[in-house]
Amino acid sequence: MKHNINIVTSIFAPILLILTFVVTSAPKVNASEDVDIPFQKIEHKNVERSDILKKFFNKYNSPLANHVEVFIKVADKYDMDYRLLPAISCVESTCGKFYIKNTYNTFGWGSGLIDYDSFEESIESVGEGLHKGYLSKGLTSVDKIARVYNPPNSANWASKVKYFMSQIN
Repeated sequence: MKHNINIVTSIFAPILLILTFVVTSAPKVNASEDVDIPFQKIEHKNVERSDILKKFFNKYNSPLANHVEVFIKVADKYDMDYRLLPAISCVESTCGKFYIKNTYNTFGWGSGLIDYDSFEESIESVGEGLHKGYLSKGLTSVDKIARVYNPPNSANWASKVKYFMSQIN
């Protein structure tokens, strides 16, 4: 029995230590800091936005790096900040590296249980869902979106999304 406890401790103690570090070192943002500041459409040429997103995703070794044009097309189609969907995917699935296998749902959309046939389909679907269910209803800031997208922990979620959006700049 004591041997089993040592094995469990040797496995979970480092994991717990890493998680503690990640949680305590996450960027802190005052939740009321920009509650009513709506997104500002970033005006860059498509080539520049494409290069910016490609560099961002490559920095995180993301499988989404090959889909930057879809992110830009969807952002333009639904008149949203082109950084929003990539940032959400980074919060929800570590930039597309960890999600429920074969769902292509890197956004945690529908609690991560909605299946898509491709990353392109999920980007389009979530972009449309954000437009219809959030942006068109006046939820035009990360903080406002967070209250509906992730109500149990909206301030922390919003802080992380804003962090990744700032990394894309």
